[in-house]
Amino acid sequence: MKNLRFLPLVAIPAFLAFTQPETELTFSPSKDASIEITFENSAEFFLDDFSASVMGNDLTAMLGAVDMSMNMEMESTFTDNYSSVRGGRPVSFERTYGAANIGGDFTGSSDGESESESFSIDSALEDSTVRFTWNEDDEDYTRAFVDDEEADESLLEGLFPRLDLSFMLPEGEVNPADTWAVDPIQLASLMIPGGDLAYDIEGRDDADFSDFEGAMGNEEAYAAVSKLMEGDVTATFKGMGEDDSSHLAEILIEVDISGEEDFADMVADAIRKGLEASGQDVPMDQIPEFNTFAMAVGFEGEGTLIWDMRSGHVSSFSMSSEIELALAMNMSFDMEGMAGDAEGEVVLGGAAEINMEASY
Repeated sequence: MKNLRFLPLVAIPAFLAFTQPETELTFSPSKDASIEITFENSAEFFLDDFSASVMGNDLTAMLGAVDMSMNMEMESTFTDNYSSVRGGRPVSFERTYGAANIGGDFTGSSDGESESESFSIDSALEDSTVRFTWNEDDEDYTRAFVDDEEADESLLEGLFPRLDLSFMLPEGEVNPADTWAVDPIQLASLMIPGGDLAYDIEGRDDADFSDFEGAMGNEEAYAAVSKLMEGDVTATFKGMGEDDSSHLAEILIEVDISGEEDFADMVADAIRKGLEASGQDVPMDQIPEFNTFAMAVGFEGEGTLIWDMRSGHVSSFSMSSEIELALAMNMSFDMEGMAGDAEGEVVLGGAAEINMEASY
């Protein structure tokens, strides 16, 4: 009977765990908050399989042993200054673009001969400031350069407004070990942080595509990328840190994506519109007909999101993943009396790293 008196004491830890308040993770930076965001991404690819044939002739045997490898590194810095935040969304903010660079090297070899090239391109938006304002009617952000009347406004079209990673957060309150799903296509945006930053690609300024609207509208492009990003991205709340890190929430991100899409119609349309825009006089019947232009993506990895409860903003994110890319193409051609089919397949294996840090 005496031992029964100690039962309430034994039950206290379990009771406290059961009654521990849930945690609500929200995007809620204060007005006038200034946050610097830095991305350092890298990827490496190698040729896993290759085959090609033209008019029934096996080019694989003619080329001999084919090998290829590519390494890429991407660094970019942004400073976001918030004017208004409402309902977990920045309503108005200004972003100043810091230095951004994509660099890497490519090595290819066939039949015992090899060739290597390296590249490094910088963003033309460095030191530019863009104001993003949420438009309720369009459900999108309007974009405008700040204090730069001579800036090329066409550079604004490819920018991604959100870099805060709040799309990984759960809806409502959570306890440790709770899980929820994350939209896979949102994760794809982290591979090109900030979107098209007007990298200084040779010939970009001289090209005139003013009448070229592209082969894909936004909805069509979104649907196509969604097919490639099919799969599961699962988030798990690991809990809060201890002592000096008690304001930092840790979220485990697990990625298992496998998707495939055939872009044959889009590629053919893009070639046709590109030729029309460039003014080249090429008969349409001489343009190859793409029967297949299929791409497949396999993406498996794990990452950690650290969310700062004090600032209401991401503190850091890191993820490592293994990638497999496959491209299969089949086309028919009839040019200058020569007609036939060509087909090929390329499979690349590789790995990627995404690292993001925020400072306040």
